[in-house]
Amino acid sequence: MTLFLTTACNLRCTYCYASAGDAPATYMTMDVARRGIDFVVGNARRDGAPFAGVHFHGGGEPSVHWNLMTGALAYAREAAGDLEVIASSAGNGVFTDRQIDWMIANLNGGVSLSFDGLPEVHDRHRPTVRGDGSSGRVMHTMRRFSDAGHPYAVRLTVTAEQIPLLPESVDFVLANFTPTRVQVEPAYQLGRHEGQPDAETEEFIGAFREAQARAARYGHELVYSAARVGTLSNHFCGVTRDNFCLSPAGGVSACFEAFSEDNEFADVFFYGSSTPDGFAFDTDRLDRLRGMGVENRPFCDGCFAKWNCSGDCYHRSLAANGRGEFAGSQRCHITRELVKDQLLTRIADSGGLVWRDGRDASCAVHGSGHE
Repeated sequence: MTLFLTTACNLRCTYCYASAGDAPATYMTMDVARRGIDFVVGNARRDGAPFAGVHFHGGGEPSVHWNLMTGALAYAREAAGDLEVIASSAGNGVFTDRQIDWMIANLNGGVSLSFDGLPEVHDRHRPTVRGDGSSGRVMHTMRRFSDAGHPYAVRLTVTAEQIPLLPESVDFVLANFTPTRVQVEPAYQLGRHEGQPDAETEEFIGAFREAQARAARYGHELVYSAARVGTLSNHFCGVTRDNFCLSPAGGVSACFEAFSEDNEFADVFFYGSSTPDGFAFDTDRLDRLRGMGVENRPFCDGCFAKWNCSGDCYHRSLAANGRGEFAGSQRCHITRELVKDQLLTRIADSGGLVWRDGRDASCAVHGSGHE
């Protein structure tokens, strides 16, 4: 399960898809968190699952609602008993040392941090509420995690004007820190970044390729969410696979980006609500989401990358194309180019003639999507 703890945030990022801080903040209560935890842990026990997962996310910064973050995880572990709980969080990295200590001790599934590489790039787009740069605080967090051997990933968001600096930004991250994964995405034209210059361009592809070459020197392969050779699936993410994301108001969403009931596409992604006895679900809406696998998207027919991309992010496609039939976007071109790069790299590494994934692809097609 994913808990959207709050829409409050201690940063004011220029490209925030949620426009966090522009509207009065909402905060989840412990009662709402308990209901979600009881439901998910109960399902895990009933189905004999090997673990229950608790992830902290939201339209704001989860650690801002600190007492609930720590209290909810303590309750989840108490409710789970001898069932393992794997806990993780997204975060902006602006934490106190006390918070970092707790994360190292408790978030056994790791932390995904937003950091844009070169400090001057990061500070331009990710200022604090007071307008100060936040790069120093985030780098302190990464050093603490690195020193403790705690797993963390880094996500770089690239705006149009910062595309030329992407290779140097990736070099800076990998030369100074030890993330387990580095993900690079162009800034989405949503929320606070709506109407800004588009970063989904040929220039982005070129900069990504150069950044990929630099990452290889450190033994890393950069991640772009829709280009994932080695993953064959008809599901891009949990949106089409019963994602259980709980809003502060107790609504159940399938999408990380549809974090509140007033989201433009809430009627698409919210399929449940909290009740005194647990949750009530709109099964027709849930079935529609389940039916949005890439095999049901005519535009994707014939695309060589369709089982790697899996139709890409459904929320983003709605934002780009509206509610009609998916008609593609510039991301499709980026995805094909980067998937092609991955295939050619693997062929070259295998001797230059052919590469075949060692797994049973026929079984992998309906496997887990990658977020």
